[in-house]
Amino acid sequence: MHTILTIANTASGGQTWKIHSASSSSAPAIAAGDFLIRNGSTNVFRLGGNNNYQANFAGDITVTKSSAAIQVNESGGATTKMVAGGSLGYIGTYSNHALQLITNSTLALTVNASGSVSFTQSIYLPDSKSAYFGTGSD
Repeated sequence: MHTILTIANTASGGQTWKIHSASSSSAPAIAAGDFLIRNGSTNVFRLGGNNNYQANFAGDITVTKSSAAIQVNESGGATTKMVAGGSLGYIGTYSNHALQLITNSTLALTVNASGSVSFTQSIYLPDSKSAYFGTGSD
């Protein structure tokens, strides 16, 4: 592994940050060509090399700005976004594709591109709650 840049805080208790490029699979790297940002012996950020280009973060990812968004695009497929806009949060597809909610690696709910919803299991309500369809209760 080759250290490209070292940033050191020389004050007492200061942290040393290093940017690395892995030339082979070494303990901190997963594959040759990895780009690493490390704090001591901890990978804080890893961008996989060898045409893998997966990013791994050691902590939370925070996006702070007006209408902050995280967008994921499948080449030739769905565009999915998570957006914080004003006082509301949005999660959904921004393309003509269905949105599916998964739990324990199993499909639980599908919202198709027209907005129709289908559940893979029964829907349960406590006795003290009601479901309303149209103008009446069921």
